[in-house]
Amino acid sequence: MKKRSLSHFAYYAANRAFPVFLLLLLLLGFTACSAEKGAKALDYPAMFGETKDEVLAALDAENLTYKEDDLYANAYVLDRTETLENRDFSVYLLFDLNTDTLYGYRRVLFVENPTDADCKLPEKLLNTLTAQYGEPTTYPGLENRISTHLDRLSTDAVGSGEVYNEYWSVSENCDASLGVSFLPDGRLFVDIVCQTPRT
Repeated sequence: MKKRSLSHFAYYAANRAFPVFLLLLLLLGFTACSAEKGAKALDYPAMFGETKDEVLAALDAENLTYKEDDLYANAYVLDRTETLENRDFSVYLLFDLNTDTLYGYRRVLFVENPTDADCKLPEKLLNTLTAQYGEPTTYPGLENRISTHLDRLSTDAVGSGEVYNEYWSVSENCDASLGVSFLPDGRLFVDIVCQTPRT
């Protein structure tokens, strides 16, 4: 029998190290695949103008589930949420009723029995969106601007029916808005809309 060229220790180490190396290789491959899958979030503004069939096919390709929504006409709600300021917002894709093309997406949050901390959420979102999109382009004379009514964002407004908004011109293809409503039923409603400029 031919004598091994490796020393006994080297031979032992090589045999023990190979399974560990193989396991590490598999783990690295799995991590890379997971990271790649997580990085494939769809860019909805880039899809504005695409047909409903094209958009839903893209969702299917990413294994994102969705259903037609009862709240908004010709809208689809995704079976996942988007987290902003530690709150989980529902995501809606909005299709034009006449052309069946994607014109926007909406992130929606309803808060039951809002606390003062809940009522301050729109101010945090205002700061976040301003950092992202620049200064709001809301018409200066608009009476119900969020930025000029920060003092009203409290539990004193709960159930009042008051509505406040702020707007941004993000690009030629996209306008954004932040809305907050103190619904008469006592809930707080917050939504963020990104859409093609509407005429």
